[in-house]
Amino acid sequence: MKRTFQPARGLTLVELMIALAILAVLGTLAAGPMGAFFARQRVQAAAQHLVADLSEARHEAARRGQVLRVNFTQGSEWCYAITVDSAARCDNIGHPAVLKRVGSKDHPGVTITMAQTFELDGRTGAALQAPAAVQLLSTAGDLLQVRMSRLGRPSVCSPDGAIKDVAHC
Repeated sequence: MKRTFQPARGLTLVELMIALAILAVLGTLAAGPMGAFFARQRVQAAAQHLVADLSEARHEAARRGQVLRVNFTQGSEWCYAITVDSAARCDNIGHPAVLKRVGSKDHPGVTITMAQTFELDGRTGAALQAPAAVQLLSTAGDLLQVRMSRLGRPSVCSPDGAIKDVAHC
């Protein structure tokens, strides 16, 4: 009887280590663009959250029949509050005039760089001092602006036009 040599099946330790090294290099190359992608997604989510809150405030102003304000505190520890009192701020936790409060802890990695108070008419929900705007900045440098039309309709735009699928301001 004649025996034939059959090579061992599978990978050697050296081949496995080379494959892992290649995967590590590819993962490192992808980490930068993925970080920028997630930062852009965070700032877009924060802008959409603000648009939803402004739409809700518009509806609530008309429902209550009184002026509602959205007051902002800027910077890295930013916040905004929907309130019935112009003196109430979002950092006044527990203030009875604050209907809703959103802060930087709700949207990590996003900063409000410029903000104006939004005032909504109690009869129609229209903006009392349009146009008003808020700028949001991501850690990757993506800039979005939330604006309110005279009719009180909020929208999101990109001042520099750098974010795909977002209208240029």
